[in-house]
Amino acid sequence: MNLRTKSAKNRSRMKIKPVEVLVVLLGLGILVGLIVPMFTTSTGVHQAQLRMLYNGRHLYQAVFSAMIEDLHKEPAPNYWADSGNPDHGGTSTGYFRHLMSIDVLPHDFGLFAAPGIQRADDLNAFSAEHNAWAAVSFEGNSGHRFDSGTPVFISRNLNESRLKDGTSTTRDRLQNVGRGEWETPFADRWVIVVRVGGGGQILRVRDAPTWQKLNPTDNTLLILQP
Repeated sequence: MNLRTKSAKNRSRMKIKPVEVLVVLLGLGILVGLIVPMFTTSTGVHQAQLRMLYNGRHLYQAVFSAMIEDLHKEPAPNYWADSGNPDHGGTSTGYFRHLMSIDVLPHDFGLFAAPGIQRADDLNAFSAEHNAWAAVSFEGNSGHRFDSGTPVFISRNLNESRLKDGTSTTRDRLQNVGRGEWETPFADRWVIVVRVGGGGQILRVRDAPTWQKLNPTDNTLLILQP
């Protein structure tokens, strides 16, 4: 047997059959079918988190800008949430409605929408069901503190009525995320927070975030629910 014959036989042995190709392609198709939806879902959730964080920072910047612009007024207005202000009605929805009615905030109801929370059509239709945010009350009394890092807006699924002192309760975990009245927008998985200064953070509950992570100050201000 010469070398040419041996080479031809070797090529014959190495030739891949069509059935084998189909099996490989089928396996790849199944693998892609499993991975792509997981990746798409993960990406979609992350985008929703970033969008809500962006919306919260936009709300903060609008309020802060209005405060700066109106410093010349006497008395200087306070556009932050205040549980003692009758115009706010004791809720974050009432607070936001008031700011939109006096044109401090734009009538952009997408800023309050999130997964599971539809945007309102207009100000008349804007209710708690259309509001993803809880607002921290910087009331004009002994509890009024505006320290850097203090939460201003928090996704409503935190389900807490007051901030806890993050400097002394460093090991206290967030216990009621997604377990109270408000499950949406992120159930018991994530909490979105926007703080004094305009910074924000996405806290993953699986990482057992503490009150120190949410509120790195000693402020124990009220949280206005939607």
